[in-house]
Amino acid sequence: MSWSRSELRAGRFFWLLDLSFAGKTWHLSEEEILATVDGKAIQYHAGLDLGGSLADQIDWFSDSPQPRSVNVTLTLPADVPGLVAQGHDLGGALGKLALYLSGSGRSLVVLDGVLRDPEYETKDDPITGSLEELPFADTALWPPVTATINATRWTASPLPDNSEGEFYPWILGTPGGVISYGSPGFLVGNYSGENTLLIAGHSVAATKVRVKNKKTGEADAFTVGHRIEPGGTRRVAFVDMEEFSPAEPVTIDPEAGYWVRWVEDSPYFGGGITRPDGATMRGAGDQLIWWLQRSSLRWDAGRLQAIQPYLNNFLIDSVATASPDARIKPWAWIEDHLLPILPISPRIGPEGVYFALWRQDAEPVASLSVDRGDAVRASPVSYTSRDDVANEIHVAYSFDIQQDKLRESFTLSGDPTAAQPHLLCRLSEQRYGRRVREVSTEVIYDAATAGRVAQWMAGFYALQHREIVLDVDSSSWGYLEPGDAVTVTDSTVGLRDALAWVISIPWAPAPVISLRLLVLSNPAITPYRGA
Repeated sequence: MSWSRSELRAGRFFWLLDLSFAGKTWHLSEEEILATVDGKAIQYHAGLDLGGSLADQIDWFSDSPQPRSVNVTLTLPADVPGLVAQGHDLGGALGKLALYLSGSGRSLVVLDGVLRDPEYETKDDPITGSLEELPFADTALWPPVTATINATRWTASPLPDNSEGEFYPWILGTPGGVISYGSPGFLVGNYSGENTLLIAGHSVAATKVRVKNKKTGEADAFTVGHRIEPGGTRRVAFVDMEEFSPAEPVTIDPEAGYWVRWVEDSPYFGGGITRPDGATMRGAGDQLIWWLQRSSLRWDAGRLQAIQPYLNNFLIDSVATASPDARIKPWAWIEDHLLPILPISPRIGPEGVYFALWRQDAEPVASLSVDRGDAVRASPVSYTSRDDVANEIHVAYSFDIQQDKLRESFTLSGDPTAAQPHLLCRLSEQRYGRRVREVSTEVIYDAATAGRVAQWMAGFYALQHREIVLDVDSSSWGYLEPGDAVTVTDSTVGLRDALAWVISIPWAPAPVISLRLLVLSNPAITPYRGA
């Protein structure tokens, strides 16, 4: 939660609901209260009854978290059947549920969504239904609809059939690397004496790229140029296929089609989109933010910037190419390509989408001790599923567009004779037998990044972890939220300063709250200590 310990001790919690229906906003709470939020006083009327509990929880390494929902019974100071008869649609009602701490001047939005499956009877009866969050409804599409190759704009000569109607490629990083080809190139005609092969719909860092004719197999390095697209305002990147410097000229054939290779180092010098310092944008943190900026989602810039430097250790190289009949949803691209390989889980907060970062070297934000009286253990110690265990991590990477396959792989296992032995995987194999986890990705070409993915997965999947529930005083520990790292001590179950993550905390105006914790079982950081 977002309040300080002093605010938590001084105030009292209330549920507040803002229901948008019939052209107005209805303010409901569980009792009459004048709530002051952000300097504005609003009268909330008794008329809200929540059915069941609402928990703020996180599914670690989930690519698409389940939306929050809660059953509600609502009593409006109005004739609901009469409003419906006038044409107002109760099924289109929106609800924003917040937890308000009196005296703090602030509330925390817990659920912002729709009224699902509403039911009503007479004007004297309440409305029943459920509030359901719709957190990742990204309506944006990429690239812009004007970023297309068409005869209206590219008029110097008839466009080849394999170019006309295609969207410009967007190059992120250095797709292709040293052995593969990573993106398409499109012939668009002769301009200013240059037989133009369009390679990107934007300025790029590269000074040279390698181009290959699909039909003949001829390939060589070409100098990258930039120009404003004909009849438009967009600056695009291209190569002149009639450049005299290539050692081996590549046949110009409108029917052939071309592939492009991007490499960071000499002799090609650079990739696609640049960072503010002019370098190629390859870091996963940079690219995650780049895609969110092109989505329709609200996202928490402060939280993203906090994890950006760590995520930039993972180098991502890809091409965003949309087919003529289907553009790319930015959030879908993040789900498909980044979430499966990065140690993060998506979350929804008051400022929008953010990500919990899972690090085994995380700095704990709190120390919870049953021995010291901070908490009371409210459950036995349980284990995560054995089905999740993996001790041989296989990462296939380096997608080659011309061969339509992944050309490289990195394997981490417990086999002491293997090229990449891992002690934690060895311990896991001794306990559980050989268990393989296979990962395929089209956005990694860097061997060190493939190894980094395998390393973090081994750290989290090699062993079963433990879960425990602790009851704590909300006035002291109510500021914790899922994804926070803490240490846990309970000598009766053999835990002494064990690193754990908060994975669930109830949203409830109660003096005692139950924290569900995931206790990491890496012997290097959570050694077992008997009572």
